[in-house]
Amino acid sequence: MLVELGGGTNPHPRADLIIDLHHPRHSPEQDAAITPWRCHDGPWAEADQGYLHSELVDEVYCSHFMEHIHRGQPLLNVMNEAWRILKPGGTFTMILPLVGYTDPVTGSPKSDQIGWQPWADPTHVNYWWFPEALLYFCEGPFKPHANYGINIWSALGSWVPEAEASSLLNSQRSAQAPTGNTFWSVRSEWEGIARLAKP
Repeated sequence: MLVELGGGTNPHPRADLIIDLHHPRHSPEQDAAITPWRCHDGPWAEADQGYLHSELVDEVYCSHFMEHIHRGQPLLNVMNEAWRILKPGGTFTMILPLVGYTDPVTGSPKSDQIGWQPWADPTHVNYWWFPEALLYFCEGPFKPHANYGINIWSALGSWVPEAEASSLLNSQRSAQAPTGNTFWSVRSEWEGIARLAKP
């Protein structure tokens, strides 16, 4: 089972459930969607916690969704709810615009290569420094050492080249389910891709 967050008018072709606050059931955008719309109305990770059973879902997927979630507790709620509904070994794939990231080879900041788009969109409320922001949610030296209520994901895997990340995403869009491998990548110097796995 694949749950997509924020499918909009171009949902993932394999989505079994789409959760989107801006395109509710029977909207013109929904009716124009190519694939059948399986939308749940309402805020998924706040008022509707428990809507899906724990450990029911194989994959959670979102493209340009996380930048619309406020930092702090709302962001923790989304991450924790994805963790809760995933089966062990299930994956959470995120695609999001980058404000900055670290070069995987030299470790130097690469934020000078990031464009204005993440800041300019008036609907963006969150700007991730990527992948460093994900390390706080993952097993490893950056995970919190206090109880902030964060469910911990498997260690964030290695950086993969852009072509390999695109190939992995294309395989996910087909009938093949992704492996539980975690990874991160940067596409076109402005778009981050990360896949986390539930331990």
